[in-house]
Amino acid sequence: MRYRLCRDNTANERLNKALDLCVQSVLDIYPSGMVHAVVLTGSMARGEGSACMRKEGSVRVYGDIEMLVVFDDTEDMAEHASRLKALGNDVTGKLNDTGVLCDVEYGPAPRKYFAHIRPHIFGFELKKHAKVLWGDESVLDLIPDMKEVDIPVEDAWMLLSNRVVEQLLCLDGAISGVSVDATVDEAVLYNHCKMILDLATSILVFTGMYRASYEERAAMIDRAVRAIGNDETRDALAGFPDKVRFWTEAKLDPVLLSEYGTCGPASGRCSLDLWLELVPLVRAVWTWETNLLTGGRWELDPRRLAERVLSSEGFLRRLKGWARLALNREVSKTPAFFRKMTGGIFRGSPRYLVYISSILLYFSTPGLLNGGGENEKETLDFIGRNIPVVFDSGEASDWQSVRRDLVRGWRVYLRNSGV
Repeated sequence: MRYRLCRDNTANERLNKALDLCVQSVLDIYPSGMVHAVVLTGSMARGEGSACMRKEGSVRVYGDIEMLVVFDDTEDMAEHASRLKALGNDVTGKLNDTGVLCDVEYGPAPRKYFAHIRPHIFGFELKKHAKVLWGDESVLDLIPDMKEVDIPVEDAWMLLSNRVVEQLLCLDGAISGVSVDATVDEAVLYNHCKMILDLATSILVFTGMYRASYEERAAMIDRAVRAIGNDETRDALAGFPDKVRFWTEAKLDPVLLSEYGTCGPASGRCSLDLWLELVPLVRAVWTWETNLLTGGRWELDPRRLAERVLSSEGFLRRLKGWARLALNREVSKTPAFFRKMTGGIFRGSPRYLVYISSILLYFSTPGLLNGGGENEKETLDFIGRNIPVVFDSGEASDWQSVRRDLVRGWRVYLRNSGV
């Protein structure tokens, strides 16, 4: 069977062959009968993969191939996660050798997972668009029916938070790109695109207008912005729907993405400019969403809003998050982890502590790049009290060390996890 994975027909054919290799690689390392199904998720499952042909004949994919490998409920998912991560790296290399430049990511899932999915963005898209590439096609039928309006706004707020961490992740490329006058750093460019599109996604969820595909979201974003009740937020989003439509087209046709990233003296664009351009826009949306999420009197100060977010979490949720984090060997051996955990349980879950710390650092970065002031120092002190895990040996006042700790923590114990 062949699927529509992206717009470009030639790239689409090559990617379908790549999926064959991805599936066979899973079956090669597991005994017969252990794997129930291999499921394609993400933008490729929606037919919205960002892929284009290069002049030399290779296929460049922005983003990755994402798959769930379904096992019996009794299997050890932690063990499979480690094995599948290594397999993903191996298959990525094999695809690169065939001229398909794309990262491959596998995630393990017990069969019972599908029956217990509650409404959220990933679950909704899984139900509507996921493809069973191999095995038991009935696993997707186990997902309960849900509607767009069932998705909780907290899920959209967390989506935006994850995109902010990715912005911190690509900051090195933005800074180093200042000295390059030929192209914008590729990671900065793609993350800029993703941030615009998921700002739109988040707004649509908060206004009850979410749709499952990029093109449907672009068609709805004007209505969603007009529906925002706060005048200041609405004013900050003037022109935003046009950006959403432009970047939607660029996401679906990465030739446009590549062309946009080509800079010269006439364009005036550089990687850092592109990175910094989003900060006030994200701040406006995050402030509006966080006020709605936490309730109470309208607040503009990010640190006070961060405190409100943390205080909104129940103790059992915090305790569960820290208990799971303590089982992570890479985390529990870090300096002063259990001291951090003892205090952190009364502050917030590891997930929320990483999110609010990353948000505050992101908003402070323009000032920090210019040397920082008293406000940035107070923000770093606040983050230092809240960051769950310290990997880096740098001082807490070294904001680059703080950034590295936050990004590494997100990768190690939050990304694709339930912590």
